[in-house]
Amino acid sequence: DRGLLRWRGGEITPVSTRDGLPSDWVRAILEDRSGALWIGTTEGLARRDRNGRVRAWRREDGLPDSYVRVVYEDGDGTLWVGTNGGLVRRQGDRFVGLGATSGLPPGRIFAMVRDHDGSLWVGAQGGLYRSPHRPPGAPGAPGEERFELVQGGAQVFALLVDHNGTLWAGTERAGLLRFRDGRLTRFLHRPGGSGRSEEHTSELQSHHD
Repeated sequence: DRGLLRWRGGEITPVSTRDGLPSDWVRAILEDRSGALWIGTTEGLARRDRNGRVRAWRREDGLPDSYVRVVYEDGDGTLWVGTNGGLVRRQGDRFVGLGATSGLPPGRIFAMVRDHDGSLWVGAQGGLYRSPHRPPGAPGAPGEERFELVQGGAQVFALLVDHNGTLWAGTERAGLLRFRDGRLTRFLHRPGGSGRSEEHTSELQSHHD
């Protein structure tokens, strides 16, 4: 509840609502390829450029919900924003929803990642979704995503693609999911168990020796 804290030169400097953030409750941070910071808060999205200027977007500015949980930049520079009301993509100076035909229902979006094959994965309230990579010339408008449900029944909070290209998904009460070679495998803290608090995985990290 103190906003964004910056560590530089041995000093901590806060960036808060006084500086233009929509809220001091920060849920997501991303530095894009231009060096700007995108800050997701419980009451909107903010962009802080390299000169310290801050601009904010809220529901009335085109977001499906002001609660922003994840901000993700794609390999081509496309900016995605996951909110409590669904997923949007930045187009110019505005944010555009995917529409009813995308296959991704409205609801909380927690995580995003693109794998080594080019498929876009989304961890959501309704489960784990994938939009398979489409080669150039495939049917559909350029940049149009079509999602399919890979695993439902549990919220997916965290996604990670490791150095081998394996996708890992952390869920609520459904353990850890692994997608490799077209197969989905579930790992539980207690073999044969389910629905317990210890099956809750909210963060994933990859470590390289």
